[in-house]
Amino acid sequence: MKRFVQGDNRTQTILLPESLDDYVADTNPVRVVDVFVDELDLHQLGFEGVEPALTGRPAYHPDVMLKIYYKGFPIQHKSDGVPGVACCVACNV
Repeated sequence: MKRFVQGDNRTQTILLPESLDDYVADTNPVRVVDVFVDELDLHQLGFEGVEPALTGRPAYHPDVMLKIYYKGFPIQHKSDGVPGVACCVACNV
């Protein structure tokens, strides 16, 4: 995924807890979304931006944006704050 904004490795150790993945419970539905979206061929499904542009600021990969959308959908917030809420719920914050 060169030329895309790279997220932190969820297995990288940090101060507390040991890794970011430890914030998410094993039974959290977010894990299903991660596996599902990782298995999709976004280019074949017609998503734009799968191939990064050669100029400008690197974008977030479409699979990251799709995961955030799906994680926020069950919350059913109708505002611009959905991605932030989805990320907080994903980490049980």
